[in-house]
Amino acid sequence: MGLKGVSPLIATVLLIAAVIAIAGIISVWLTSFTRTTTTSVETTATNQTKCAGAYLKIDSVTTSLIYYSNPSSQTISNIILVTSGGLTIVPNTTSLAAGSFASASWARGTNTYIIAKGLCLTSVPVEGTCTSSDTCWG
Repeated sequence: MGLKGVSPLIATVLLIAAVIAIAGIISVWLTSFTRTTTTSVETTATNQTKCAGAYLKIDSVTTSLIYYSNPSSQTISNIILVTSGGLTIVPNTTSLAAGSFASASWARGTNTYIIAKGLCLTSVPVEGTCTSSDTCWG
């Protein structure tokens, strides 16, 4: 008695069924991936549009205080101040609503510039600078 194999018709049907099942799994994954990516890109684009032109303004720098403001129309959060000497100052006010202002203490020493950095809508980086040659440097 010889061994009997699967008939060619059944083998073809099984192969087609396996290909269709794999294609279905890939299709579901691809649809989910595309939806997630599209949503992420849409959110990023919307935030960047809302934050267009947003920045932190350093209004005045004295030997002991830095006055900064948010002249934009969006809240800016996670604000830090970075000096030319590499010092990072975390001010008491790290979030500014639109049109608000604040100040931070520092010792100017030999520093020649200060950069205010923050995030508009928690994801779009914004900043402002004042150097020793600017009118804000007092």
